[in-house]
Amino acid sequence: MSSTAPSVPSRAKVVIIGGGIAGCSTAYHLAKMGEP
Repeated sequence: MSSTAPSVPSRAKVVIIGGGIAGCSTAYHLAKMGEP
């Protein structure tokens, strides 16, 4: 088993915590507005 963690960006414009209805809705609407 490999002990290398995937690389994570040190900065982000938007971070969504959670994948429930609120997190998914936020991601959907941000994507529609053109946010990455």
